[in-house]
Amino acid sequence: MTLDAAPPGVADFGDGPRPTVGVGWGDVSTAYRSTGVPDIDVAFEATPPMRRAAAMPGFARRLVGTALVRGALNRLIERAMPPGPSEDERLAGQSLIVAEAWDAAGGHAVSRLIAPEAYRLTAWTAVEIARRVAAGECPTGYQTPATAFGANFILSFDDVERIDVS
Repeated sequence: MTLDAAPPGVADFGDGPRPTVGVGWGDVSTAYRSTGVPDIDVAFEATPPMRRAAAMPGFARRLVGTALVRGALNRLIERAMPPGPSEDERLAGQSLIVAEAWDAAGGHAVSRLIAPEAYRLTAWTAVEIARRVAAGECPTGYQTPATAFGANFILSFDDVERIDVS
């Protein structure tokens, strides 16, 4: 994950505005391909460690991004942290995605997607996508899930709900 130098923003995850920090994430590219919207930002809720990382001077971020330092940090993380959530955590966990859009006239729309824990949801969607591709139900060439199966593909999974806030 690459942290942008832009100052943190805010997003309402359902409990009022919370600070966010911009991240360089693949969704910037796939969301553009799916929607055609040319100006897309991705942000996560700004936890204290993320705020500290985002506040690092540019030279420190570049140093942390080198293969040597990144390798050392990854080894420390592997020793100190489990490889991912436990099965109980995956079953109990939840993902929350907030999407906001503005048009040229100043209109603003907000939606929230509430879904199962990200590892579970990723496994479910990967299996379903593979099943559909194997069955010949996917257009050829590069596709995002939304361009291949429609904008509401994600809503076909259990415990996934979209709430249109405004």
